[in-house]
Amino acid sequence: MSGVLGQGLPPGTEIDRVCLCLRLGGRRKAALDFLKPPGLVAATCFQRCRLMSKAKNSWTQSTSVSPIYAGLTVTCPRCGKGSLLQTFLNLRERCSVCGLNYKFVDTGDGPAVFAIFILGFLVLGGALWVEFNFEPPLWVHVVLWGVVTPILALGLLRFLKATLIALQYYHRAEEGRLSDD
Repeated sequence: MSGVLGQGLPPGTEIDRVCLCLRLGGRRKAALDFLKPPGLVAATCFQRCRLMSKAKNSWTQSTSVSPIYAGLTVTCPRCGKGSLLQTFLNLRERCSVCGLNYKFVDTGDGPAVFAIFILGFLVLGGALWVEFNFEPPLWVHVVLWGVVTPILALGLLRFLKATLIALQYYHRAEEGRLSDD
């Protein structure tokens, strides 16, 4: 890649150590201390790291569908055709079209947390609007919001779960490990 960037530096030189430092979380100032002269070579290093990260993610980004599209349609994040969920909220073992194994999926409590915040805003706003505009008796609120809230919750959970799974696939997010076991 160094030929692409115009520096012609062979692998193993100072610039590779700086790129490694940056990938491991080093600070820009600390990385610049390695370099001589700092201006030109530092820009090359940052460009090189950016190109390397793009090449690493190119397969996922070029062959997968948009995470938002996959979330809205609740389909496979790779092909966008196979169904993601077996029942209303239960995940399939693998895609029926492309065979993607969904073993990597770990959405945890993410969909529920987002749903709570969104539903809280919608239901509270709706209840206040209904109260101030129509002033209905208390039982109308109980019946209305007792029916609307679970319906909205289930619809949001399905969409949010599929979207978080698609984003997890798109960004190759997985559990942190200390070794390559």
